[in-house]
Amino acid sequence: MFLSLTHAGRVFDGFTRADLETQGVPEAVIAAAEAAALATERKRQVRSSIRRTAGDDASLLGTTADCTALLLYEMAKMAATIAGAGTVAEIKAAAQPFADLTAPFLAAVEDGSVKLPVLIKGEATALAEIQTRATAVADAIA
Repeated sequence: MFLSLTHAGRVFDGFTRADLETQGVPEAVIAAAEAAALATERKRQVRSSIRRTAGDDASLLGTTADCTALLLYEMAKMAATIAGAGTVAEIKAAAQPFADLTAPFLAAVEDGSVKLPVLIKGEATALAEIQTRATAVADAIA
């Protein structure tokens, strides 16, 4: 494995562990570089697998756009109906079309026939990623 790192003001690009040890780079620094390289490689492998099995970036983006649009449309309809509701029965009636639409999806997730990456990653991890990326995009456009 070839590693790239900076230590004590020196840049080591494309060095092996043995090369770094010879150059006097501390074990902890080498180990951290190896861990980072392994994490990067794992991410590359996962993304490659996703492209092979789930679709290319444009296909995934299209599905994400469909999901977002569907949720926004259905939530907007429900919010508009709830805003005019005067009784609990009217609020329940406003939610029923969305509950009916999503019931098969919910059942499939609950029985394991549909798997959601967010549930595999963990909700806390997904929220942290959303926050990090949203902030980075906001900073870029500010």
